[in-house]
Amino acid sequence: MINEPKEDFKKQAIIIANHTSFLDIIAIGMLHPKIIFLVNDWVYNSPVFGKAIQLAGFYPVSSGIENGLEHLKKKVEQGYTLMAFPEGTRSKTHKIKRFHKGAFYLAEQFNLDIIPVLIHGNSEVIPKGESMIRDGHITLKILDRITPEDSRFSNNYSQRAKQIGAYFRTEFSAFRKEREGATYFHNILLDEYRYKGDTLYQNVKKDITTHKDIYKMVLNTVGKKSTIVHLSDDVGQLDFLLALDAVDRKIISYIENTEYRTLVKNSFIPNSRNITFADSIEATLPFKANALIISATNITEAQLKLMIQSDLNHLIFLKESKHLLATNTLDLGFDCTYQTENMTILSKQLK
Repeated sequence: MINEPKEDFKKQAIIIANHTSFLDIIAIGMLHPKIIFLVNDWVYNSPVFGKAIQLAGFYPVSSGIENGLEHLKKKVEQGYTLMAFPEGTRSKTHKIKRFHKGAFYLAEQFNLDIIPVLIHGNSEVIPKGESMIRDGHITLKILDRITPEDSRFSNNYSQRAKQIGAYFRTEFSAFRKEREGATYFHNILLDEYRYKGDTLYQNVKKDITTHKDIYKMVLNTVGKKSTIVHLSDDVGQLDFLLALDAVDRKIISYIENTEYRTLVKNSFIPNSRNITFADSIEATLPFKANALIISATNITEAQLKLMIQSDLNHLIFLKESKHLLATNTLDLGFDCTYQTENMTILSKQLK
């Protein structure tokens, strides 16, 4: 846990946090013994911990916030802090959804501070819809209190919900950059190949270990909402890393090896992310890519020129594909902005 403000929760407040796993309730509950959660029906009526939650005085939000004001006010007067997941339900990924207004309405009604808590790691350790707990780390970061008088945000609860939601996403994005190193998604990625043959598994493991830094550079270069075309002779490992890193990316991948292409089409990640596996280079052309990544070696100069479209901002050559730079791509409006032995990034020239 990271607690730079040295928060002790002695003064009543409303805690807000992002929500991806049932473990979030346990993690927040460990912060202080006097916390009342505003929970959905599935939690309130859970056969596992529903009775304990009911006895603890947790409040089911399906009954309506307005109908529970008296009950919650008494709890606050008894020294309890309220806790809400303003997204309203668990997200399947680390993407933070729109904040609902209930928590901010209560903060206004009871004149309470808001304490934002960032939860990192639960979306990878045990995401929504899965029962298997993966090896990983869960980290909580407590941010500074937002007082009712905080001039950074409107004094209207409806506007505060939007503004604090935007602030929360910004802080969480920065927190992800702190926590997620080059190997962060490797265990999840390798699970995709664990039962596809030991030789393939070991080859992927070796590749992502050897090239971890250039793959991380790709993740940092390509926009979180970009459309990406990737031409490769790999087994989809970079496509999966791009998708795990940012759920809003649209990835169109052409894998030269037909067997590998079929194999990755039947993996789990493509079913939960926006990944399309094309059966030819030509099939990728209708997509207006913002980034073109090439890690294949059998791309002709003519094919490469066809891929250079007006929406393209980044052209990335990985590993052996760098020999394609012997063509005249540098004359097509791109500057070399990053280069190592195994990677070259060309970015569109600014006009």
